[in-house]
Amino acid sequence: MPDPMNSTNHVLPSFFYQKETCKEHSVSSFPGSISTLRKYFHVFDHIDESFFFFDCDYHLLYMNKTGSQILERAYGIRLFPGENVLHKLPDDRKEGFANILRRVTNGEVVDYELEIPLRKIWIHCKYFPSFDTNGVVNGFYGVVKDITPKKAIRLLQKEAENIQQDLFQSQLLFEQFMQNSPLVAWLADARGNIRYMNPVYMKTYGFTEADFGKSIYELFDAQVAVDYHMNNQRVIKDGVPLEVIEKAITADGAEQVLKIYKFPLLVGNETMVGGWGVDITDQVELQEKLIQSIERHEY
Repeated sequence: MPDPMNSTNHVLPSFFYQKETCKEHSVSSFPGSISTLRKYFHVFDHIDESFFFFDCDYHLLYMNKTGSQILERAYGIRLFPGENVLHKLPDDRKEGFANILRRVTNGEVVDYELEIPLRKIWIHCKYFPSFDTNGVVNGFYGVVKDITPKKAIRLLQKEAENIQQDLFQSQLLFEQFMQNSPLVAWLADARGNIRYMNPVYMKTYGFTEADFGKSIYELFDAQVAVDYHMNNQRVIKDGVPLEVIEKAITADGAEQVLKIYKFPLLVGNETMVGGWGVDITDQVELQEKLIQSIERHEY
């Protein structure tokens, strides 16, 4: 069966209301109308969605078993045919629901979600006007779904996303993760000051924690510092990770070639650049030797 929540045909067959209109009659004017309607409503008795049918004075004409259950879960009330739904609702919902029903009886389809915190339930409600054969509104009907499980899943997904984002944005967690990494790793702010170096980084380049906070222009020669800073600014400007090749001089004076991965890291309200590097010096030297060998052979 098509999902009534997504239905685009909002006209209820006129025989449900025997051509009654909101201006002419209500259920109380037709003592036999409920039993007459009942023979048509039984088709909804075994459907999972909650169905409700009302006249224009908000008296219940019919609801299926699922509708009765959702009313009890959402509001703790029981509603019987002929009763006015507004009289049974909790006081804090009467005015808002009355506004919704006025819109529906004026011919508007109303679709909304509602959280009821005290009952720990979310519901999705959609109400449709019903028209007689002359196009006059003669009542309305509604479909109500318990969407609490769906909301719970969305909340868990949101929390997972927040946790993932917090992990990515946390300077402390970044440092903890890189503290025991075999890769060189560091964190620099937008001004070019080194905020963190892991033990491998400090040992490789001869720094100590006393160098935290110093500018890269103090710690490296001018050309290396310029290259570092330009790439850092690209990361901050674009807001996306960057993979580059950079050179460095180790503590013992050896030249080093690194494949560097840099990425933006939000620390407080400041975007910084985190990074780690893989030493590819041996690979580069091997490639150069191969090229030289090929050139000598061709010569």
